[in-house]
Amino acid sequence: MNALPAGPNSNQSVFAAVVLAALAVLALAVAPVGLAGAQPTGATPVNSCITIDTPGRYVLTGNVTGDVAGEDEACIEVTSGNVTLDGAGHSVTGSGTGHGVEVDGAAKPVTNVTVERLHANEWTVGVFLLGVDDSTVRNVIANGTISGVSLAQSSENRIVDATAYGNSIGVAVGGTSHDNTVRNAVAVENKWGIHFERESGNNTVRDSVARNNTNWDYYSMRNRGPNEVSNLELSTATLSFTERNVAFRSITDPPALPAGTANRGAYVEAFAAAGQSSLSLTMDDGAGGGAATLWRATQGSWSRVPGATSDGGTVSGATLTEFGIFGALSDSGNGGPANVTTSGSPSVQRTMTTVPGSAATNTATSATTGATAATAPDSNATGVDVEANGSTTSTESTDRAGSEPGTATSDESGTDTAAPETGDAGGLLSSTVGWAKVLFAAAALVALVLLGTVVVIRHRRGRNRGF
Repeated sequence: MNALPAGPNSNQSVFAAVVLAALAVLALAVAPVGLAGAQPTGATPVNSCITIDTPGRYVLTGNVTGDVAGEDEACIEVTSGNVTLDGAGHSVTGSGTGHGVEVDGAAKPVTNVTVERLHANEWTVGVFLLGVDDSTVRNVIANGTISGVSLAQSSENRIVDATAYGNSIGVAVGGTSHDNTVRNAVAVENKWGIHFERESGNNTVRDSVARNNTNWDYYSMRNRGPNEVSNLELSTATLSFTERNVAFRSITDPPALPAGTANRGAYVEAFAAAGQSSLSLTMDDGAGGGAATLWRATQGSWSRVPGATSDGGTVSGATLTEFGIFGALSDSGNGGPANVTTSGSPSVQRTMTTVPGSAATNTATSATTGATAATAPDSNATGVDVEANGSTTSTESTDRAGSEPGTATSDESGTDTAAPETGDAGGLLSSTVGWAKVLFAAAALVALVLLGTVVVIRHRRGRNRGF
């Protein structure tokens, strides 16, 4: 049986139904859609001292000033894993007591926490990780503290792009902290620059600066395991070494050189700290070219280091157990007094400029040439005593976890594993989803309009053939 022919009103009804269907599909297409695994873009604002005990992203909306009651109290305390605390370039300022930001895993395991883009000043400890694993401290500044960025009882963490100046200790890793990485750190004008202590071996320092620290630029003590350092820039040389309980600082007034050698300007002092000490040292004098030999001076007398090798401006020594002043000396010359000129001071990030809705912009200023006394409180508050010879030993005083503050940063591959910052991977995903929805909506509308036209045409010809 043939269908009845379709009249004009019937055609209009069919076309109208198709258009309504197209509009419905368009509305669905442009509505918010979820993506499996996508994280919400919202963040919790922070404008005062707070305890963060729930996973999520927290962003400072302004500078925070806190006055906590005790040495072990914190202005901003994180007790949950899977947290990002984004300072957005703001400061967390105290009155000389307590911790500015503390990630506290003493009561329960805490992992995957990121503290970034903030300036902590005038605290006992600026940024402190206690009992925390697999977390990141990135792009922070600490000054006017006992310990700037510290780690205790924490492993497999990353400290990246941190700056510590004017503290007693710039970067401190202690209390059984291992397998942490410090990368692109700058420790200047502190009493001690980068410090490892109390069974904190098997840590790594990469591509960092330690200069103009009044006691030691690098200090390691009471560690049974070694720490590995590559490209550590002091003011008189760049060092790479594997050490166990050895301290370093720049030397600008070495003893007179022996006959048959010449000055190349690269001198450092290595000191055997508490515990069994050993050192494998590579020193770059920055001069390049020409033969050089590694020499060691003790009590004003120089001697060649047995087994040392040379490659242009780089000299290396095998495992060393005797210490003193090390120098890269040319193989020929008249000896005599050495004139040492320190390399130019690097730019030091001392403040942050906040940009609403965007990443913080760093403001760098030049470091002061020469050793400058730190303005931090006396170092005894950290359990570090200064001996008459300028070395340090720890007292038995401990923090609430039974360990001294310490610190850490980046993984062995040199990549960060923390959550992406605002505007990187998360922003790209959001942008991609938005364009995909628009294209899908346009395609759906065009397809359904064409479909409606076909339906109307076929309806006019009769529907006996089916669709």
